[in-house]
Order: sequence, then structure tokens, then C-alpha cells
Amino acid sequence: MIKIKVIKNSIDFRSLKQEWDILYDFSPSVFQSFTFNYYSWLYDLSLNSNNNLSIVVVKKGEIVQSIIPFYIDAKKRLRLINDIHVDFCDILANKEFDYNLFFQLLNDKLDYKFIQLLNFKGESKLAKVFSHIKAKRKYLSSHTEYSVLNISKGDFPYNVLNYRSKQKHRINKMKKKFKDYEHQVLTVDNDYFPRNELERLKEIMIEKLDRKDFFLTNPTISLISKLYKNGEVILSVMRHKGKLISMSIILNRSENNFQFWIDLFDTVPMINIINYINFISYVSSFRDVSINFGRGRYSYKESNFMPQFFSLYNCYIFNTTFDKYCYVIFDKIRFI
Repeated sequence: MIKIKVIKNSIDFRSLKQEWDILYDFSPSVFQSFTFNYYSWLYDLSLNSNNNLSIVVVKKGEIVQSIIPFYIDAKKRLRLINDIHVDFCDILANKEFDYNLFFQLLNDKLDYKFIQLLNFKGESKLAKVFSHIKAKRKYLSSHTEYSVLNISKGDFPYNVLNYRSKQKHRINKMKKKFKDYEHQVLTVDNDYFPRNELERLKEIMIEKLDRKDFFLTNPTISLISKLYKNGEVILSVMRHKGKLISMSIILNRSENNFQFWIDLFDTVPMINIINYINFISYVSSFRDVSINFGRGRYSYKESNFMPQFFSLYNCYIFNTTFDKYCYVIFDKIRFI
């Protein structure tokens, strides 16, 4: 029989690292790493006294089978840590457990109005666990997508089999146009974290109204720095005449699995696209790779790289059917 423990403070959170890392071996995304979740909580969410840490640890005997990084916000929503900035939410688990008993224990241990689960894949562990909730109490929706491009080792763009001549010509034309620009992949083993350059590009993007004033807050930049120092983030950068003018923050789960997460760039047209092209050219020259373009369907990514798109889902689980119907009406109205 399973039992659950709720972690409610940062000290106990820190003590979970060893067990967390074991379960993380079964996860495909850096968003589920201990570093990402712990420092998202420590640097950002914990600063709001209305947020209550509520990490659920599922055990069978003394063996941890799952960790679900929940917290309860000011509106008493039970939600996953940093779900707004996470492209792919999920739980950590290495095997199935008694889901019906899990939900019974969850309701006994925690006081919340409803569960909010954002941006999860249809094949995720999260989707499997919460699919056991009765339909009359949950609301499932899909308002966005993510995209992936799988590439064989070789010379990009010729190593993408479904690219037509027009597509290859467009990419090669971009390479030729920016041949005098320098591309580099920064890693913790060889390079310092360029925080000053990152903050300068951030201010440029805010000033030219490409991003809102709250784009890349200090807690988020500190989180990125931690991920970089832990080897979970690498940076693809472009320079011209020694000046850094474009930076892509890329999640590095393995040597052949990369995800574009956050992009920064100055006023040079198309500089972000050539940064993508150069990075893909570089990593695919060594081995087969999977490039994840992250959450959202952006026309420049679709037209230039032709990735495959997949749905992402949101799920809301309510204590009463009345609460569910009220939320469904609100959700449909806001997308009209």
C-alpha cells in the first residue's frame, strides 16, 4: 500500500535531492530536474508568503515511487512549481501506483480549491496519473502546441530528408548572408555565464517593445545561471565585430536532446534565425539530434525549419461539478 508525505519547507525540499535525481533519470526534460524546481521555488515562488510549498512524495514501503512538485498559491490552486515558465510540466515517477488511493490521500493531506495542471504532453506521466480522475470533475483543454525536428548526423540542411530544394536554398542563403558573423556554443566547462550581456539584450528587447517590462526577472536570470553552472543549460550566441548580439538559452538534457527555451537578440534583422541555423548545424554535425522548439506555434519557426507539431494540454480538477462548469464557461469566453 502506498503512503504520501507532503514537503512544506525549503530545508526538507533540499533533502529530497538524492531521491529526486534517481527519479529524474526517467524524465526526458530539464524542466523536471531538481535544480530547475528547487531554485524556481527558492529564488522566486518562496518570496511570496501566500505561496505554500506542498511537494507530494509517494512511497511504497521505504521506496520513493513518485515526486510531484506541487505548491498551493494565493487562490488555493494546487499547481506545479513554475508552471507558467515551464514548456512541459510533468511529475517524476519510475513505476505505476494505486491512483485511486493516491487521490484519496491527497485530499486528506492538502486543503485546496482545485488542481491546475498546465502544458503537459499527451504521453506524459502526468497525463496518465490524472486520467484516472472522473470526467465529471475535470476539464481538459488544449490551446497550444510544441514542435520537434529530428535530424540525422550530417551537413544541415541536407541531413533533413523532408526538406525540399526551396527550404535548403533559404537556409543556405541565410548562412551566406551572415558568414562574417561569429557563432559560438557556450558551456560551463569552457565559458563563463555572460550575465551582463544577457541583461543588455533583455533591456534592448524591452525598449523596442518586443517583450514586456517583466520579461526575464532577476529570479529567472538567477535560475538560468544555476542551470548553466549545473550543465543543464547551454547558450548559443552570435557576435559581430566582438559584440554579442543574439543569445538562445537552450536546455541540454543529453548530448543529442536539445530544447530552445528563451531567445534574446538586438535589432539586426533575422539574427535569431541564423543563430538557430548555426546551432542546429553545429550539433547535428556530430550525431543524430532531436531539436525541440518549445511551446507555441511561431510562424518563423514553422516556415524556416518545418518541425512536427504536437498538442499540449491543460487540466483542471475540481471538488464539485458546479466549480467545473463555472470554470469551463470562463475558459470558453476568454478565447472568443
